[in-house]
Amino acid sequence: MAQFKPGQSGNPRGRKPRIVEDAGRGLLARLFDAAAEERVIRAMIEAAASGDVSAYRALDERKHGKVTDKIEEKSETVIRVEYVD
Repeated sequence: MAQFKPGQSGNPRGRKPRIVEDAGRGLLARLFDAAAEERVIRAMIEAAASGDVSAYRALDERKHGKVTDKIEEKSETVIRVEYVD
């Protein structure tokens, strides 16, 4: 198998255009207007109210953003101990 030269793309002409997928995305964008989004959110609220945890999580992430596992480093913690007689 031939090796690629360093710094040279393995596919210099790039990926072929995806005409069908791009047209489908445009159609979905036109169909999925603000009213459709509101209907979807209402359905998610009803599902969350009936106990669907994944619907609740999706609504929570939509409002507050996804939870990350990043731990923020804090400054040094000082614990002061006093002995009382």
